[in-house]
Amino acid sequence: MTSVVGLGGVGALPGNELLVYHDPDEAAREILMLYSDPGLRLKMASAGRKLVCRKYNWQSIYQAFNDSCLKVLAARGASPDTFRRTFGQYPQG
Repeated sequence: MTSVVGLGGVGALPGNELLVYHDPDEAAREILMLYSDPGLRLKMASAGRKLVCRKYNWQSIYQAFNDSCLKVLAARGASPDTFRRTFGQYPQG
């Protein structure tokens, strides 16, 4: 569960991978709904875990970091090889 503000940047599908609330009363209702529905809890837990494993593994985080660094270097007129010589590539396997 998250607030509307907390949803920003997560990349999750509301109602599938997490529940989004707009106010404390809605949060309480959604908590009670999850508490009373084991099937929904299991479905959302499974979908949320798949999202985290897919989107927030070390390889994808490293790639996003690498891409950001390369953009900064390019904006400053530096060669991408500067970054690669310093940090190398993410090991495969």
